[in-house]
Amino acid sequence: ANGTGEAAVVELSDGTLYYNSRRHLSTDGLNPRMRHIASSIDGGESWENLYVSDALPDGEKNRDYGLMAGLDRLPYEDHDILIFSNIVSQKVRKNGTVWLSFDGGKSWPIQKLIDPEGFKYSSFSSIKQ
Repeated sequence: ANGTGEAAVVELSDGTLYYNSRRHLSTDGLNPRMRHIASSIDGGESWENLYVSDALPDGEKNRDYGLMAGLDRLPYEDHDILIFSNIVSQKVRKNGTVWLSFDGGKSWPIQKLIDPEGFKYSSFSSIKQ
């Protein structure tokens, strides 16, 4: 989608790539205040199933500019447990929050505030053992 950027990509247990992106510009009528999601089954050669998340916000709710977020897959057998971080805020970058998905990003049932103060760009890094 035009205007996406600062994306995070994780590989799910079946090899599908899950793309989760900030939205800098919205010229197609899609909601720029929620994260944009797509998937690839061919290693990123092509992308499909673009949609706007109804659970994951993209920055402050009073503007259409988004915020870089963190995303990672937590390896546990063949389960697709994902962790995502961003903010839940109306006007300023604060209220750093993490979400958990147990189904490869289809739903995000757990949300936890981790930092009520200033919270900006976030990222995760898996440690493989």
